[in-house]
Amino acid sequence: MNVRLIEQEDIQVVRAMFLELYRHLNQLGFQYLLNEDYLDEYLDFQLNSRLSRILVGEKDGVVVGFVGISALAVNRKFISPAGKHYGLISEVFVLDDYRGKGLSKELIQAAEKFFLSLGITFVIIEALKENYDAKNLYEKLGFELYYHNYFKKL
Repeated sequence: MNVRLIEQEDIQVVRAMFLELYRHLNQLGFQYLLNEDYLDEYLDFQLNSRLSRILVGEKDGVVVGFVGISALAVNRKFISPAGKHYGLISEVFVLDDYRGKGLSKELIQAAEKFFLSLGITFVIIEALKENYDAKNLYEKLGFELYYHNYFKKL
């Protein structure tokens, strides 16, 4: 699989993947709906941002997945084991027909290379507690449970 930065011609394909990803997350219990109007603005922003990007994975010239990544500043030095910045992997998605072939692993490893190129050595990846496939993959790739978030609907 070839992994590269998102380009303008990828926007509509990645947009459709975002919609599919959030339908799946909502089925797993994710409480927020995707704001489709903002999604277009977000994807356009990803084309030119230096620290927040989308990497796409393509197989035989077809985009089959993506990973959303951001380099974020730590506001309080005492909580960071890595220094001033950390990497956040916020979305990993591969089309159904391409799952189970190691493509998510390749996307995550490409994200890690991106972070290392910026001097970032601490990475957080997000998963819903019910997303066992994602959690199993992340643990196989060396990620450890670091923090729990609790959610309460008011």
